[in-house]
Amino acid sequence: KNASAFQKGKNTFVVRSGLLSSSVSREMEEAGIIDDSKAFDAYLEKKGYGRQVRSGTYKIPEGADYDTIAKIITRRD
Repeated sequence: KNASAFQKGKNTFVVRSGLLSSSVSREMEEAGIIDDSKAFDAYLEKKGYGRQVRSGTYKIPEGADYDTIAKIITRRD
């Protein structure tokens, strides 16, 4: 966890280019943004977001649900 990445109730998270949704999910769990990488990756796949995750730097609201996070990292917000 990177304490400096936390500010004003939002976590800054970087999705690196070329990562599979499973890798992004694992890194989000390691960063403390989600609690279960396997469940989040399954959610992404079920909802059709798995192949739509886009690289970039995102602000993820603290306590955001899976749907909110998915829309942010696929730029569907």
